[in-house]
Amino acid sequence: MARKRNIINNTEIPEFDLELLARCFIPQILEYYSDIERDNETNEESQQE
Repeated sequence: MARKRNIINNTEIPEFDLELLARCFIPQILEYYSDIERDNETNEESQQE
């Protein structure tokens, strides 16, 4: 079964290259936001004490 594609690419950058970049950056983005959430939880706990 083929993968459904709903990607809008209005640039001259090939879709393959965009997907490759996304695969490289997504783990770092997820790590960054998980660190922010962890910091927020730590700040909330320290304020309750």
